[in-house]
Amino acid sequence: MNRGQRITFLAGGLYLIGCLLPWVNYSSPSGATLSQNALSLPNGIFILSIGALLLVTSFAYRGRPGRRYSISIVILSAATAFLLAMLAIQLNQAVATAGAAGTASLGPGLILAFASTMIALVGGAYPVPPVPPR
Repeated sequence: MNRGQRITFLAGGLYLIGCLLPWVNYSSPSGATLSQNALSLPNGIFILSIGALLLVTSFAYRGRPGRRYSISIVILSAATAFLLAMLAIQLNQAVATAGAAGTASLGPGLILAFASTMIALVGGAYPVPPVPPR
């Protein structure tokens, strides 16, 4: 595995872990706590499939020597980062409207998923080393 593949594999694994961690934590005044992860969102399967795609790509695609590892991973991770930023803004607005009905906060899963998309962007842009002469 070259370095771009290893970075992409790490990013895919972290992304999947982030999808399973809580994205929103809500506490009601009565003491009940509710945590939602990416799978409980309306497009949760799509969000989870992005991480699976990163993992599969890191095993299946080796890249061309002397070029960037995968421009398609760079595009996918940039689009995913944009999607997660928009989701964070929407969830943050929902947290703000919770107000007197209870307290809500963004969870660590959303932050980890966003950070892993940035790692995947770096992995996809990493140059593949040239083939050594024999």
